[in-house]
Amino acid sequence: MSAPSDVSGCFTVDDPFALLGFLPKFDLKLGDIANAQVRALAKFHPDRHPEGVGRELAVMQSARINAATIILMNPLLRVEALVLLGDPSGKYAPLSPAQLCELLERRESMEACATLSSVEKVECDEWLRSTNQSSLEQLRSAFSSSTVDWVRVRSLITYFRALIRLSNEWARLCTGRSTEND
Repeated sequence: MSAPSDVSGCFTVDDPFALLGFLPKFDLKLGDIANAQVRALAKFHPDRHPEGVGRELAVMQSARINAATIILMNPLLRVEALVLLGDPSGKYAPLSPAQLCELLERRESMEACATLSSVEKVECDEWLRSTNQSSLEQLRSAFSSSTVDWVRVRSLITYFRALIRLSNEWARLCTGRSTEND
């Protein structure tokens, strides 16, 4: 599995879980991931290898460790890594018509951000927060069963990605930044 290019550049991470010493699972504590990163970097820090090929290898391994950390710290990247490890040949499904309509309606109401009252803005914030949390709980639940339903997981990921995009758009609308080129 390759780390996404926006995370690790040219470095690949075949299994970010194994690289940091974890079993592949959805539920990981951020503190445990950070501690694993520190332990792994202590072994491969370039300063421990003053020159030559050993230093170059240490630099590359440190970059892989940092990329693995980024993947495991981000719930979306972590779940995508789990899918690549558990069901690499599957395909992602598009949003269902009901999900698409719901998100489009939310976005249309959010576009009126400048005219929304502070109560309406708080309601939008709360809906996004609770819906994101619900999506994470559904993913957690999907991975806690004895047999993973990969079709369901991929559907949940598609919706979670759309929520993240909507959350980012909402943040841009509220701060007044242009979204034409995003």
